[in-house]
Amino acid sequence: MDFLPRKQQVPTLISVRGYQVIDTLKDIAEAQCPGVVSCADIIAIATKQVIKMGGGPDYPVQTGRNDGLVSRAEDVNLPSPFLTVSESIAAFSAKKFTPEEMVLLLGCGHTVGISHCEFFQDTLYQGNTQFDPMMDPILRKQLQPTCPKDSNSNNIAFLHQNPKSSNILDNSFFVQILNQRGILPIDQALARDPQTIGFVQQFAQSGSLFNTKLASAMLKLQALDVLTGNQGQVRRTCSRFN
Repeated sequence: MDFLPRKQQVPTLISVRGYQVIDTLKDIAEAQCPGVVSCADIIAIATKQVIKMGGGPDYPVQTGRNDGLVSRAEDVNLPSPFLTVSESIAAFSAKKFTPEEMVLLLGCGHTVGISHCEFFQDTLYQGNTQFDPMMDPILRKQLQPTCPKDSNSNNIAFLHQNPKSSNILDNSFFVQILNQRGILPIDQALARDPQTIGFVQQFAQSGSLFNTKLASAMLKLQALDVLTGNQGQVRRTCSRFN
């Protein structure tokens, strides 16, 4: 999938986990239906289940995808925490996603999980070009011991700084960024940029609206760049071609 411009891709690439779960599910599928269920379908179904288990919306998953014949990390272009809002809008628009859908998908992806210090610690200290003077001062003070100034710390922090919701997929992420408690630069920018703040405010006010709109965005996302028919193959093992 060639999704977004290549700029600071590393944060997403090094944070992806859970391949062993996909491999286990693939083994089960192959034992029952050899050569039928693709790794791409397993990932789509697993994504839906994780969202649902995390408190997010349920939505139907279409199946019948094939797996690709090219798998190179350097070809994966995913959202960067250092993109501006305008850059993100343009990148998502290239794949036919609206600014509202961009806000939804970034919010969904960043309402749970962690970030390494290197991707936000410059926002914590004056003298850095990325210093965020509008960040909640209480949050800044809490994060500084975790991410000391000018250090190469590999420490981590939750993307969602409400401890009651840091492992729950809900609309409270949007409340956090409206309160200037965003960790990644792009997250906080969503709540300040006039192009996106209206969507952030709507989702912060209504969990049901967030769930309804997110389900629609996920339906659209799962249909992105799908391979069918003679395109690609159904891999026997997800980590390598047949």
